[in-house]
Amino acid sequence: MKIRTRIMILFLVSILLTTILAGSAATFFGRQAYYDKVYESSGQTLQAVSVTLEQMMADIRRDINVLFWNTMIQEKLEKLDTSSMTPDVRVAIQDTLSSILLTEDSISSILFWDNHGDCCYSYRDGVMLKSDTPISDVSWYRDVYEANGEWVYATDGGGIATYTNDNRNVISMMRTMKLKTDYSVCGMLMVNIDEKILRSRIASIAGESEKLAIISSQGLIFESGDDGTVAGHMEEIVSLLPGQKLEISHGKQVMLYQKAELEESDWQIVSETRIDSGLDIDDGLIVAILAGNILLMLLCWMTITRTVSQPLGDMSFQLGTSAGVLDDFEVDEKAEDEISTLKKAYNRMLASIRELIIKTCEEEKSIQRGELELILSQVSPHFLYNTLDTISGMILSGDEKCSFELVQSLGKFYRNSLNGGQQLVKLKEEVETAQSYLDILNTRYGGTIEGEFHLPKNLEGRTVLKLMIQPLVENAVHHGLRPKGAGGRIVLEIREKEQELLLSVWDNGTGMPQEKIREVLQSEREMTPGFGIFSIRQRIQLFYGVEHPLDIESCEGMWTRVTIHIPVEEK
Repeated sequence: MKIRTRIMILFLVSILLTTILAGSAATFFGRQAYYDKVYESSGQTLQAVSVTLEQMMADIRRDINVLFWNTMIQEKLEKLDTSSMTPDVRVAIQDTLSSILLTEDSISSILFWDNHGDCCYSYRDGVMLKSDTPISDVSWYRDVYEANGEWVYATDGGGIATYTNDNRNVISMMRTMKLKTDYSVCGMLMVNIDEKILRSRIASIAGESEKLAIISSQGLIFESGDDGTVAGHMEEIVSLLPGQKLEISHGKQVMLYQKAELEESDWQIVSETRIDSGLDIDDGLIVAILAGNILLMLLCWMTITRTVSQPLGDMSFQLGTSAGVLDDFEVDEKAEDEISTLKKAYNRMLASIRELIIKTCEEEKSIQRGELELILSQVSPHFLYNTLDTISGMILSGDEKCSFELVQSLGKFYRNSLNGGQQLVKLKEEVETAQSYLDILNTRYGGTIEGEFHLPKNLEGRTVLKLMIQPLVENAVHHGLRPKGAGGRIVLEIREKEQELLLSVWDNGTGMPQEKIREVLQSEREMTPGFGIFSIRQRIQLFYGVEHPLDIESCEGMWTRVTIHIPVEEK
């Protein structure tokens, strides 16, 4: 499509999209605001109920502590340490339980067992029946003793408490009672709370549209409604964390669940709120949506305009100011408009420039390779002349054996150096080349040079560029040992370390100052002393791609070590 047609169509589409988005935003934000309002109200109710229940249980615990820590009742309880309840002890305990029952109207019954299993209790009419099950056989008996005076909570007293006429639960609180003198256990106390009391207190706080339930680690204790929706979603509610909300849809209606924990027990209060389908949208929100719609339309207009002017501006900038070759413009190959045509032409021009650059780089690399091959082929012609002169002198003096060995070493040196025109040789052959070269020099200089070559068996088959060790040995002799005017020692060590082959040549010659080392390593041309160092560095950089392949260490007047770093994985 042409640009004029595209602008017209895109602008019409933008108007349609903004209208749809405005309606969707009104629905979404309105529903979200309504949900947040319900969530906040439900959370406040849940917090109020939690505070009420915690206060109720705190009052119960306080009254029990006050009455049972009374000096008179403590004196009676001390008698239980040696015998069962006597009549006077039973009466004292019974009076105490009755006082607690009268003080706290939320308690439906209260029981006390001594350490011998005898029971004393007080309860309201028609509320509780006590079974004949021994207290020591009840499931929570051991848990209460292990709690060491802390409260343990259960439903229906673990099976020994029930109601006579209604199908509702008994909420039970149990703990051990201790003597004030030595804190020894003198008995066990059970306080039962009527579910009906909890329902009435919760109903006085919660609204008609909100239902609450109490759950514990043992499961659902009760829920205030009769439809059983909380019980039906226990699996999701149990995994819900305090402060989070859970939304479950029932057809067109949504149920919102929240949960809060009580501090002194494992009880958790669950609120269930039914959310109506109506929305609570105020005028301010509508105005905000309309303003957003207008803003979105302006952004669409700016975007459409930029699709025309920006690409042309980018091309003009690159063509007018760029000194290098940048990336291609992104363009749809199926597009037929004017800007796409310009982009394609620009991309074709860049492709031609890149192709020319690649060809130029290849030509430069070919020239560089030729120069390096030339350097490699020029293996010291004066060395050959001097060696031949030495052989001639030995022949004339009649030293045929030494002459033969020297000719053999010279032939082996050049045979390994040429290597059939191949650039790579095995480390074993490279070391033999260096040994042959050192044998020739030793013959010329009267055998005053001691050489040690250390090549591990497992590295003999590794391949490296040829003639890398020989120039280092030559440097060690001519620039390290000969200036001292006496013989010396050269040590070649080859080892593998952290995915690198390390080729080190050490000599005990004159050494080098640090300034000279930096000059040799940083030089951009061959220099003396440093013969061979530049060519070795250039060859390794070109072949292996290593930026800094050489290290030189030296102690002036004492020794020098040159180390070559070669990657194990050849490139």
